[in-house]
Amino acid sequence: MRHTVRQHLRRTVAATALTVAVLTPTAATPASADETTCDAVAATAAVTSAEQAVSDARAAFKAANRPLGRLVAAKRHEARVELAQSKAALRTLAKESRSASTRDGFEALRAEARAERRDVAEARSLLTYKRATLAAVKADRAAARAGLAAAKAQLAVARSAAATCGSDAS
Repeated sequence: MRHTVRQHLRRTVAATALTVAVLTPTAATPASADETTCDAVAATAAVTSAEQAVSDARAAFKAANRPLGRLVAAKRHEARVELAQSKAALRTLAKESRSASTRDGFEALRAEARAERRDVAEARSLLTYKRATLAAVKADRAAARAGLAAAKAQLAVARSAAATCGSDAS
C-alpha cells in the first residue's frame, strides 16, 4: 500500500497529538498549603511522579529533535522504491489495456494508470514532502518543548507542596 504525502502528514500530526496527550501532566495536584492536613507520603509520591514525567518529557524532546536531512534521505529512498513499483505497475496496466475486451474494463485500467502516474509525480516531488516534513518536525518539537515546560512546572508545584508539607510536619 502506497502512502501519499498527505497520508504521511496526517499520521505525523496524529502521532504528535498523541505524544502531547501522553506527555501533558495529569491534573492531580499535590496537597495545597491552605489545607489543614498535609500528607507527606502523597506529596513525596507526587514529586516522584513529576520527576518521572520530566524525564519522560526530556526523552520525548530529544526524540523530537531528529535531523531533517535523515528524514529526507529516507523519503528519497522510499521514493525510488515507489518509482520502480509504479513503473512496473504502469507496464502491467499497459499490457492489460491492450488486451481489454470491454470498454468498461479499458476505462478502469485507464483510471488505474492515471492514479499510478499521480503517484509517480508525487514521488518525484520531494519539495512538497520537505515542506510537510519540516512543518511536522516543527510541530513535534513545539509539542515536546511545551510538554517539557509543563512537566517542569508540575515538578516545581509538587516540590513546593512537598516542602510546605515538610515544614508543616516539623
